[in-house]
Amino acid sequence: MTAPSPAAIEAFAATAAVAFAVKLMDDGLDRERDGAAGFPNWAASLGRGAPAYALLALAVACALSPARAVPLFLAAYAVGMGRGIERQPSGLPGWLEALVALAISAALFGPLRAAAAAAAILAVQWTDGLLDWRADAGYRPAPLPVAPLAALALAGWAAAFALDPLQAGAVAVCGLGIAWATRHGTA
Repeated sequence: MTAPSPAAIEAFAATAAVAFAVKLMDDGLDRERDGAAGFPNWAASLGRGAPAYALLALAVACALSPARAVPLFLAAYAVGMGRGIERQPSGLPGWLEALVALAISAALFGPLRAAAAAAAILAVQWTDGLLDWRADAGYRPAPLPVAPLAALALAGWAAAFALDPLQAGAVAVCGLGIAWATRHGTA
């Protein structure tokens, strides 16, 4: 068995740090709703320090690999903010903020990196949706039926692995690892 390459270690470490930052930011936005539903929430556990820890994790990720960290973060931002048509604090609708985030990613790191990051984040989102399908009923907007959601998840993973297998593997381990930890009460 060979040791992981430095590139693999860097990709995994940067992805893990981005995943932690995104989880804290998402939990910060969902703190009240998660509390009311009885769902674990890491930001609630960390209290007022959660945004600082999220920024620290993002800074570490960017120091390790800006070409991986920034597109992943911007893709997560786009997926998180782009679901709604309501106006965001910027005054733009969520879908337009999502397009701006993806355009920034493509402009800074190229369309391939932006697409690979978006595919990986969407794959995690859809896989998480499958894992949460029953638990989310009555808490979040009605999920897609299982079959289309599974097809989307498979398509997302296929695209992510085709575009950047190293990043897709790191996102699968880190993103789904955080999803597992959340479900098992480690918030």
